Amino acid sequence: MNLRKINHCLGGSFLISLFVCSALFAQSGIDKLAVENLSKKAVEEYKKGEYSSALSILGDLYKIRFKYRSKSIVHLMYGKTLYKLGELERAKRVQKDFLLKYPNDPLSYNARHNLGEIYYRLGEFPMATREFLTVAVNAKRAPLRSKGLTLAGYILENKVTLDDIRKQRRETVNIVEKAYLTLKLSENLYEMGAMELARKEAAIFLANYKNPPFKEDIERIRDGKVSRGTSIVNIGVLLPLTGENAENGLSILRGIKTAFNEQPPEFRKMFKLTIKDNESDQVKTVKEMIKFADDPSVMVVVGPMMSDNSTAAAAIANSVGLPMISPTATRDGIAGIGSFSFQANSDLSVRGKSLAKFAIDSLGLKRIAILSPANDYGKQMTDSFAREIDELGGEIVAQSWYYGEPKNLRLQFEQFRRISFRIHEELYPEEEPPDSAAILADSALSDSVIMRMLTELSKPPEEIDSGKVILDVIDGFYLPIEFGEIKYLAPQFAFWNFKTQILGGQNWYDEEMLSDKDISRYLDGVTFTSDIYRGSDNLALQNLKNKYKELYNEEPFRTDIFGYDCLNMVLQLIGDKIRTRENFIKKITELNNFRGVSGMIDFSGVSKRVNNSIHILQFSKNEIVKIN
Repeated sequence: MNLRKINHCLGGSFLISLFVCSALFAQSGIDKLAVENLSKKAVEEYKKGEYSSALSILGDLYKIRFKYRSKSIVHLMYGKTLYKLGELERAKRVQKDFLLKYPNDPLSYNARHNLGEIYYRLGEFPMATREFLTVAVNAKRAPLRSKGLTLAGYILENKVTLDDIRKQRRETVNIVEKAYLTLKLSENLYEMGAMELARKEAAIFLANYKNPPFKEDIERIRDGKVSRGTSIVNIGVLLPLTGENAENGLSILRGIKTAFNEQPPEFRKMFKLTIKDNESDQVKTVKEMIKFADDPSVMVVVGPMMSDNSTAAAAIANSVGLPMISPTATRDGIAGIGSFSFQANSDLSVRGKSLAKFAIDSLGLKRIAILSPANDYGKQMTDSFAREIDELGGEIVAQSWYYGEPKNLRLQFEQFRRISFRIHEELYPEEEPPDSAAILADSALSDSVIMRMLTELSKPPEEIDSGKVILDVIDGFYLPIEFGEIKYLAPQFAFWNFKTQILGGQNWYDEEMLSDKDISRYLDGVTFTSDIYRGSDNLALQNLKNKYKELYNEEPFRTDIFGYDCLNMVLQLIGDKIRTRENFIKKITELNNFRGVSGMIDFSGVSKRVNNSIHILQFSKNEIVKIN
């Protein structure tokens, strides 16, 4: 199969491409290069959440019998995609088959982790625990081991009986698993009030194993050094530990646990974390939130993560007076549901308003154009930005939208240039436009862009587009793009020749893309908002990175940081005095100066119960710098 055929297979709709590719395979024999390209495309679709498209490709590749480089990856991803689409029994068969075919493959523990998720969703909790513990003990990658241990612990604390734990402990020969199962068995007995039985379980195990894993924790139970009683403050944690959003949910939980374990032992004794899995599902979120609401020992709930689940949880929280803090939700209006719901991350309205205020007050911009994706995110960001510009005396001179990936925005940019020429004529009625040859001679554009412009200029005068003329009458362009779209916008923006200030949102904080010289050459000075600042002068973040390297052998993700900051904030607010939901609400409503790793958390601003603090960053001379 030649390269043109391969590209044809990768283009267009996936159903058509698969049909064409299948026909080509039959005619010319299966081309391994085509298979590898399709494998990469399937993984890309999976990462974007396009599971049906990914499954269409993976299903065909899974049936291929000959060996190729990414065969085990395809097998693993086929099972994971079936799981995402809810085809649990098929997914289970696929991942079991993976373990038979590739027992020594580095990906085998990823398959086991997915198998644990499948058993969990099927309600086969002992089997799920076994898979997660196997991952926790044996996986090479520290993050995967951490996720396995977290999920095993959650199931042992919430989903299985004491007899299930004893049975699993008898059946395993691995000392790490035996020790962890003993720890959880003893802790569960302690929580039930059977303190002496818990101490006995711990003592018998320590007598049989002199230096086991988790020794200090088991000794603490044996020696009765576990605090119980009504004085303990119960903090609910409601996150997606399984399901579609599990990756980020587990990351937030890791940040929460890291923050909790940093506290002095005596301080930790005052608190209890009650962790619940909403399974990335709105109905499950409501059910778990109701349980928290009915438990008077729960003072505050950290979570949920996603905006839709946070909206559902906020309705329950406000109906019963239970404080709820989402560490990550950004949708406008969640905190507005009532006085008991909070957003530790700034919402889209705060982000749009903050950038608009900075554009007018600090950058001195007056005339601004907007180009946005035609989705909920683009609409909310655009509305809040435009309203603030109007209120501050600026002018939105043009606005346009785009659908899907912005690979070709000719119509939108032609519209902006027509409007720019009208403004130019109004401002400078006697002035001639600049000479195009002089513009090209002084231009810092790449050769490819210049060639496109020269091609345009070689047309007959009546067909020449005004793109040859640099226009500077629009002071700023607001582009609240989706993540990954910089590569499309930068060269087009350069080609259409606007001399202006580019403004944007969180998705411009793409360090990989901005480090690409072919892209960054057009973007010097772009200014954008961000809920986190990752510069080397953020010493708190550098310290957390060092801690994560030591504990997990990787850097913290954004979601880790939000979980870490959120719990530290809650613990600081509660301290050793706050013991009622009402007092906690009073204290958190007044919060205006909590400094976390991500930045400040301030609930006292114009947007009540929403973090009013946001970073304004600028890409300047190939560096991202903080300017507010």
